[in-house]
Amino acid sequence: TITNTGRLRPGEWLAQAPHGSSWGYFGDGASFPSGHVVIFAGLILPVAVVAPRARPLVAVIAFVMIARIAVGAHFVSDTLGGLALVAGLAAALAPLVSRAPAR
Repeated sequence: TITNTGRLRPGEWLAQAPHGSSWGYFGDGASFPSGHVVIFAGLILPVAVVAPRARPLVAVIAFVMIARIAVGAHFVSDTLGGLALVAGLAAALAPLVSRAPAR
């Protein structure tokens, strides 16, 4: 698998790292950014910005981030990178969204 970042998942990284080495972080894995976090944040963040009553749904994003780390599918930086990607894109596109006039 060829990816843009080439970052290994935690299990792959541990299996390929030389004994006692903390290097070898990049290879042919597909870990960065977390696709699950990008999908959930991409759905929830814009809704939470437009509809303040939906802001408790942001907890779902946190749950997905923690779950991906807990199952060993991603490093913390992978999940934070996915969230940062969506937040940056949402912030860049926010001026294009016009709010309806308050009644």
